[in-house]
Amino acid sequence: MARKKNRKKELRHQVREENSPSMECKVDIKEGETYFAHIPIQNGAQIIHPFKPQKFSNGTIGAITPAYTTDESLQLELQKSLLRRDNSEIEILVKKVLSFIKNESNYTFNELKEFIDKIISIDEFGSYIQNNHEALVAKKNTQFYRAIPLVDENGKLKKDFAPDTWRFINPNSSLQRLNTDKESVFYTAALDRAAIEEVGIKKQTDKFALFIYNAKDNFKILPIQKNPFGNERFPKELQDYGLQTTKVLNEIFSSKSSGDVEHDKKVYELSNYIIEKYFPLSRNKDYKGWSYISVEFKDAIEYEPNYQEDRFDLLCVAFPKDTYDKCLDMLNVTCVLFNCTDEDMRQLNLSYSKCETEKNRIVKGELK
Repeated sequence: MARKKNRKKELRHQVREENSPSMECKVDIKEGETYFAHIPIQNGAQIIHPFKPQKFSNGTIGAITPAYTTDESLQLELQKSLLRRDNSEIEILVKKVLSFIKNESNYTFNELKEFIDKIISIDEFGSYIQNNHEALVAKKNTQFYRAIPLVDENGKLKKDFAPDTWRFINPNSSLQRLNTDKESVFYTAALDRAAIEEVGIKKQTDKFALFIYNAKDNFKILPIQKNPFGNERFPKELQDYGLQTTKVLNEIFSSKSSGDVEHDKKVYELSNYIIEKYFPLSRNKDYKGWSYISVEFKDAIEYEPNYQEDRFDLLCVAFPKDTYDKCLDMLNVTCVLFNCTDEDMRQLNLSYSKCETEKNRIVKGELK
């Protein structure tokens, strides 16, 4: 009983008015809607605290937030929060999620969300920690690749394939990793082989198109695959927190299809839930997309769940529909066709470009 009382005391809260310096408020703040306080801590890290404004009897709008009044109390409360996490309990939750990803156990979607929230959140309000300085930077003219099979599941040529329109985002959305039924993302990879294998192209004789895009300018990518607190400048509690969360995220975002439709659906829904709640670009304006470990790349390396490599070229990069054409030059895209016969080209009503400087070229590719 004493332990419960101490816990309650440690998780004390206080009411703050909307001009509080520890909250990032909007001018049109509305009662009942969820907002997020960004509380800086150290070395570029910050606590993200969700809250719902309430209207009080005096007419002011305020919210319940963690009772941090000074930098010292913030640091103390943070340390208590991380130390309070029962690592054995967290490890059990991690194992439950990983066993589900491997299709070795079955949980409801609500149970999986609860597991994820307990692993990532540091308090009962759903607060979590991010490192604002952790980013991958794509340099100007960096090439990105996107592969599309040219035959359907019955082995028939996709006669509707048209590079001029297919180089853009797929308008027909379906539930996938980061994709919802209502909105598509633009999938790419920074390595041609990763893009090819990611869509299931295995044989040397497979017919497929490989689109090559160039970055218009430098831009930042939000890395899901890396522990944001792996650097020694962070305290051990924060490093361990990062390891636990990254281990789970990497397994979720690099999981292969199991062939079980219902299981795969829950995995995709779980990845989308994580992105929407913990990695939304709407709250990370500096980032233009997300990176994660390629399913095929995971098999090709000596993979560890807490993978820490910084190599950009071995990752998948997904862009939301409102950023991909701002980051990538969509007016000059090269389409490389592999294993297409003269008859295929005739049926597709396509021909190879004759000039190397031609924009939106179509060229013949050879697998090495």
